[in-house]
Amino acid sequence: MNAALIWLIASILLFAAEIITPGFVLACFGAGALVACIPALLGLGIVWQVVVFALGSLLALFLLRPLLQRLSKNKKAPTTGMDALIGKKARVVRVVSAR
Repeated sequence: MNAALIWLIASILLFAAEIITPGFVLACFGAGALVACIPALLGLGIVWQVVVFALGSLLALFLLRPLLQRLSKNKKAPTTGMDALIGKKARVVRVVSAR
């Protein structure tokens, strides 16, 4: 099996595993594995591939992860049901008796 194909499969698996884990850590390793495809396609040895994988993963961890975390915290979950009524004004149209 071609080394570039192995790196590509590893990156797809890491991106897929990120879906079920919090923190955007596996996505950074997936980005590193995707970048490691480049030296593999150029025919460089495994040492270069691992070095590029490590550098790509570290760069993604320190640059991409904070950005993704900031973007994910800005999105508020939509409120529904009774929670959506908190703070709203209403007009009473019927007498409500407390028993």
